[in-house]
Amino acid sequence: MEQLPVEYKELTKEVDEKNHTTLLLRHLTTYTEKNRCDYFIHKDLKGFLLREMDFYIKNEILVIDDIDTTDTKKFLSHLAVIKVVKAVGKSIITLMAQLEEYQKKLWLKKKKVASADFLVTLDHIPASLYEEIGQNDKQREEWVKLYAIDKVKLGKGEIPGMKAEYSVPLTPQFLKENETLVVDTAYFSSEFKHKLLASIDHFDEQCNGLMISSENFQALNLLREKFAEQVKCVYIDPPYNTGGDDFVYKDNYQESSWLPT
Repeated sequence: MEQLPVEYKELTKEVDEKNHTTLLLRHLTTYTEKNRCDYFIHKDLKGFLLREMDFYIKNEILVIDDIDTTDTKKFLSHLAVIKVVKAVGKSIITLMAQLEEYQKKLWLKKKKVASADFLVTLDHIPASLYEEIGQNDKQREEWVKLYAIDKVKLGKGEIPGMKAEYSVPLTPQFLKENETLVVDTAYFSSEFKHKLLASIDHFDEQCNGLMISSENFQALNLLREKFAEQVKCVYIDPPYNTGGDDFVYKDNYQESSWLPT
């Protein structure tokens, strides 16, 4: 086992008495805290802090009675304090605003779409693509799991007019007779997906549902132009702070407040 450098050994031994832990653990905790805390990015931090500073100076430092003082030296001394506080405050605010603006730019940067797939029923797909669809094992297996198509057999109890039964691979005739089956393009190549989309005229107009897996802010920004003035209500379901769910959201925000939109 590789030996730790002396400085690391000392750091692990040195104890932070206030927090009753080693300094190394405290630094690691501080480093990871940002992933466990709820926070927001201010859209105009500089303007907000400048207004707050002016409010603080007028209410906590500037004493109205000093304006009428006859002691000019005392008044000028008090005014100098105000100037120093304001100068130091502006320097701090400028630094904080620069950091916040950088964070805001990262947050507002448009994210790339990782993937886009479509669910299309067979009755919207040209028969010329049926053979390729029938040979796709992953799609067939999904239909078996969801719709039990492997139970479709000719003979006793057959559907009137049915000429094809389940087989491996699926035949174009079987697909033609079961046109309500849903094709998921996630199981097909990009070439097939392009052929499918090109075969359907006015695809967007015929699409009657849209599901996006994304961070809420980016998803809503993506949709706001397409659905401008069409959406009457948006309900965003927040995590429930249980800490034991299997979804990807961080849900240990015990002190958070959620705003319904």
